[in-house]
Amino acid sequence: MMAFAIDRIAQEVSLRLHDWVGTRLVRNRTVNWQDAYGHRGVGSARERRRDIESIYSEAAPIPGQVADPPSNAFMREIRVLIRDAVEAGGGKLEGLASMATSQTTG
Repeated sequence: MMAFAIDRIAQEVSLRLHDWVGTRLVRNRTVNWQDAYGHRGVGSARERRRDIESIYSEAAPIPGQVADPPSNAFMREIRVLIRDAVEAGGGKLEGLASMATSQTTG
């Protein structure tokens, strides 16, 4: 019974996370990806690398020792996504009840 409940929650988390990542990393940044792969000629690989690193750092900012708004918003979106997925799977997380269920993807 416990394994079934965990499997349901894991499946729900996986589905939601897959969609969220696709939106956050690809669909919301299509123009950036096109620009990155539009570089041609000498030095284009370096420019492409810089653009791709920028895409990833904006889509998934790595929290550092000092909190910053983009990292905080990113972590909040993840917490809300997990909480909503756990609840949809029949579980409950305590301590995140006050967070809004709607997510902003940026």
